[in-house]
Amino acid sequence: MTMLKYKRRGLVFLCALLFLFIFFVGYIILHPKAMEAAPRSTKDGGDMPGVEKMVCFGDIVPLPFSELAETSTLVAYGKVTRICDPALVEWVSEGSCHITDVEFSVSDILRGESEKTVTVRTLGGLVNGLYAEYTDVPELIEGQTYLLFLYQPGMGGGMNTEGDYYYLRGLSQGVYLPLPKEASLARSREDPVLVNYEAYPAYAAKSTPLAEELSLSLSDLEKQTDSLPQEVSFSLSQLQNWCGDLNQQCPVDPDYFRRTTLENYRFNVANDMMTQEECDRYTAQLDQYARIVPPEEVVTVTPDPEVEQQKEALRKIAEELQ
Repeated sequence: MTMLKYKRRGLVFLCALLFLFIFFVGYIILHPKAMEAAPRSTKDGGDMPGVEKMVCFGDIVPLPFSELAETSTLVAYGKVTRICDPALVEWVSEGSCHITDVEFSVSDILRGESEKTVTVRTLGGLVNGLYAEYTDVPELIEGQTYLLFLYQPGMGGGMNTEGDYYYLRGLSQGVYLPLPKEASLARSREDPVLVNYEAYPAYAAKSTPLAEELSLSLSDLEKQTDSLPQEVSFSLSQLQNWCGDLNQQCPVDPDYFRRTTLENYRFNVANDMMTQEECDRYTAQLDQYARIVPPEEVVTVTPDPEVEQQKEALRKIAEELQ
């Protein structure tokens, strides 16, 4: 009787396991996205427990749309295919910064020339326990499609490393996203409607299509002196036509940033905002490159318990005041 009793219990246990297995497999088949990991982004790491956080504030210099495009080395439409691990960059002079490189697969080139995959460098990221966030740097997400206005500095400047990579021109001003079809005008996926990074969340959440679009004529944008309004949208084909005219009238200038940097140095010396000695030192640094610090040389940052207690106390006080 005892053996029969144990056999029955074992059979019940096996049946229960079989039921759970069938339920699990069925759930995955019906909900495949449930097992998908969240896509990586350039802002990963800031919410991890036990991470020290450093926030760097700055102001975006507004750029007219024509200047944004003219001073871009590359204007490309494509998809982020990989978020690389963040790294620490050590400058030639004192100082350092965190960088996160992104692999961007190019499907359409509107200005400039490039390989099928380019590297886009953004500031910020988690390196050995310290998370650096730059408030004006937009978040790029793996798998997301973007239109990016990019540039290569063409110099070391003491802060740029050697290598073939691009920066975002105008930070968030140079990032556009295609709207979901239900939030855009009636267009095919081959001709998406694009909106600026800052305006995208509000537009993507709209249930009604956009009522108006920008008429992208070169003459209109050349008259514009302010940055492009965030609420403006345009289609990829419109921008392709506009950039075609721009490329004929104003070819890409790879030396633009080096030349304007030298002009600014000379202007500062002439207006007593910089000494000639400082100008000579900064000019020499144009051909000096920063370096990416190997992971084994990066000092691990551990949060100070007393500082963490103070932060928790301030957080509680803030909650009570709300």
